[in-house]
Amino acid sequence: MNFAYTGKAQSVTLEPGKYVLECWGAQGGYRSNSSYGGKGGYSTGTLTLTQKTTIYIYVGGSGNSVTSASNSIYPGGFNGGGYRYNYKGGGGATDIRIGSASLYARVIVAGGGGSDGSPNYSGGYAGGVSGTRGNFGCGSYGYGGSQTASYSSLSAINSQGTTNSSSNCAAGFGFGGFGCYYASGYGGAGGGGWYGGQGTYPDGSGDDDGGGGGGSGYVYTSSSASNYPQGCLLNSSYYLSDASNLSGNESFKSPSGATETGHSDNGYCRITCYVKKKTLHCKMNNEIKKAAPVFMKMNNKIYDAGANAVMDFAYTGTAQAISLPRGKYIIECWGAQGGSYSSYYGGAGGYSVGTITLTKNSTDLYIYVGGQPEATTSTGETPGGFNGGGKGCSRTYNYSSYGQGGGGATDVRIGKNDLYARVIVAGGGGGSSSENSLTTKYGGGTTGGSSASGYGATQTAAGTNGSFGQGGSATTSGTNYNYGSGGGGGGWYGGGACSDYSDSTNYQGYNGGGSGYVYTSATAANYPSGNYVNSSYYLTNAQTIAGNQSFKSPDGTNETGHTGNGFCRITRKSGKIFVKQNGSWIKV
Repeated sequence: MNFAYTGKAQSVTLEPGKYVLECWGAQGGYRSNSSYGGKGGYSTGTLTLTQKTTIYIYVGGSGNSVTSASNSIYPGGFNGGGYRYNYKGGGGATDIRIGSASLYARVIVAGGGGSDGSPNYSGGYAGGVSGTRGNFGCGSYGYGGSQTASYSSLSAINSQGTTNSSSNCAAGFGFGGFGCYYASGYGGAGGGGWYGGQGTYPDGSGDDDGGGGGGSGYVYTSSSASNYPQGCLLNSSYYLSDASNLSGNESFKSPSGATETGHSDNGYCRITCYVKKKTLHCKMNNEIKKAAPVFMKMNNKIYDAGANAVMDFAYTGTAQAISLPRGKYIIECWGAQGGSYSSYYGGAGGYSVGTITLTKNSTDLYIYVGGQPEATTSTGETPGGFNGGGKGCSRTYNYSSYGQGGGGATDVRIGKNDLYARVIVAGGGGGSSSENSLTTKYGGGTTGGSSASGYGATQTAAGTNGSFGQGGSATTSGTNYNYGSGGGGGGWYGGGACSDYSDSTNYQGYNGGGSGYVYTSATAANYPSGNYVNSSYYLTNAQTIAGNQSFKSPDGTNETGHTGNGFCRITRKSGKIFVKQNGSWIKV
């Protein structure tokens, strides 16, 4: 059962059985650069229930999920994020409560991150056992929460502060402290958590103040039960086993199955049953339903022998391969975002989906998951993302102008590891430049986005300087010393990039996203000469959606365009079981 952020409590009644609980805390708010919002933590543990039990799930909201202020004060993210004056507040914790919606019934908590202070000082990451303080320069900062207190130079308070007062910078059990304004300084707010992170009160020397502290995480075990303050509503029958509590600066599993260092954006919760006496509850059409599966555990992973076999492929920077038996499969691809720098964001990736029927005993598939290039500030060429992202160009002369590479496409190839064997493609977004935020350079969809005619790829042609499967690279030779430009996104056909380096008016802004593609009876004619696939591989129920539209994200929520690295998921529509062994998926 997956629980995404809704901004309110969610509940479910579970039958007796054994359940794995996983919680991801929300990220703290930030002004313009997402890297400055403190990352959320991750907590997991196994709960054994001996009777039918109602549990309450609180999924934390990021500080930036709040869109409106009252009298210049922004509430923090849902579930304990600290309030803040004029800017976005702390991230909320994600927790599970047993038998009651009270804070004193929490059995597991993943802390929320603190918000940034001044634009260059990040919020503290969440716990883990202890959240960390916010970064700072000459000003003050907020301390992180711990297992037994909101550790700080301030006394903890019993209720969350919502006004611009120094006493409200203190945090408490389950909530972060207020980020105050004073003498032109804007302090960061604390993150929610087991105990919240402290908010910051400016020191009076302008906007140089540090970020808020991160909230702590918690898992209820025989060794940690003594950390509960007076009033605990739980007992030893709810102790978790196989429990861990990781901080937002550590590496752990993301909700999509990839690996992340700290959790970004809104929180998330997952409950997995792997030993059950009666029936399983599942979420369908936003309602909790009963099912009747058989579960097995292999290599420390849980598999449902009666449900669809799901194989997830995260970004690795190399081709991935799998041999599939005959059957019907749903293939989903998310393209990578174009390279970003500071507050200049690369175009979002697109999404493609379709169903394929395989009739052979075994068919080889090659999966290419597009990469978002890392931000680069060196002069000259900047690398594109894996799988077709075009190179950008950065220049430093009278001032610095950074052009980032395009995002890579995500595609699946059948029978042969070749561009001409692709049956599905999700386009990558165009790279940013420091003169232009490329929200219009999204990946396709049938056509990649662009700010100028001829730069977005289509079903039959690449953008300027691009080619089949490859985004265009920005020209680096010429007499224009002041401007950088982004690369084109990878795709079915690659997005374009500016070819006239001396055109100072347009060079920094002209590029585009790559197009997406689904191989069907209606689109087969768009394949250039040299096609390795045939009509037996036509997709059904297929569509390709551009990165400026809303579609399902890898973690099951909705997103408008895909950000970060790409992703691929293959789901078999029958009860075969696949396991991942030595980095490869095999059929049991």
